[in-house]
Amino acid sequence: MSLKLTPWLLLSATTLFACVEEKDDTAEDSEPSDVSEPSDSEPEAVVDQEIAIDAAAGLFYHGYQGNDIVDTVVPGLGEEATIGSFSIFLMNSVDQNACILDWEVTADTTEANADFTSGSVADGFGGDDLETWYGFTVTSAPTVRADSQSVCDNMDDFGNQLYDLFMNEAPAFGYGPQSSLGGAVSAGSEDTAFAGILGLPLGEGGANSYFGLSQAYAYEITDGATNWDPTSSDYPQSTEIPVVDVPFAEGYYFANATSLITWAAQ
Repeated sequence: MSLKLTPWLLLSATTLFACVEEKDDTAEDSEPSDVSEPSDSEPEAVVDQEIAIDAAAGLFYHGYQGNDIVDTVVPGLGEEATIGSFSIFLMNSVDQNACILDWEVTADTTEANADFTSGSVADGFGGDDLETWYGFTVTSAPTVRADSQSVCDNMDDFGNQLYDLFMNEAPAFGYGPQSSLGGAVSAGSEDTAFAGILGLPLGEGGANSYFGLSQAYAYEITDGATNWDPTSSDYPQSTEIPVVDVPFAEGYYFANATSLITWAAQ
C-alpha cells in the first residue's frame, strides 16, 4: 500500500487545538511538570476499539529572543517562566479522536534547522517551495499526553507506524510569510498572521517533509513576560505584532493548526 498526502482544511482548528493551557511546564530552577491529567469534569475518553488514523496536525509555541528559544512568563499559565511546546496530533479525520505527542521546546532541546535558514523549503504536498524565515529541529524525546493515552493504545497499523516514526525521528518547526500558508488566512488576521511550518520526518530515511499548515502569530515580550493570552480561543487577540514587523522579530510565537495532512490509500 502506498500513501498519498492530500491537504484538507480543518475549519474547527481553534476549538480542537486551543488547549495549550493544559500544559503547565515551568522552567528556571524546577523540572518541567508532566502534562496535566484530565480533570474530574472532563474524564479521559476511554477507547476500546481500533482507531483508523488518517490525519495529522501540529501546534507549537515558544519565546524567541537573541536568535534563540527562551523561557517566558505567560500570565495565563502562571507566574513562573514556562518552556515552549511542540505537539503532533495523530487523528481520525471523521471522529477527531487524537493521539497527542508533546515535545519540550527550550534552548537546550532545539537546534537551528539549516533547511529553514536557506530561505525556502520544498512543499511536502509537491507545490511551490515554501518561503521561510527561520526554524528549529526538536531534539527532545516526545511524551504521550495523558488524556490521549487510550487513543494511542488503540490505533491501527498505520497509526502505529506514524507513532513509531515520531518517537524515533526529530521533527522541526519554523516560520515564513503568509504565502507559505497557500492563502489560508482567516478573516481578520490579514495584518497579523503568518505561516507556521511543520517539518515532519516522512521522507526517505526519516528526512523532514515540510508543510505550511499552521497559522502563526507573534506577541511582545516585556521584562520576560508576554501579552499572549493562552486562555482565549479567539484570534487575532488584538495584541499581535503586525506581520510586517515579524520576520526574525523577538517575541512569543504561537502557531495554531488550521489544516491537516490526510492520507488516502491507493
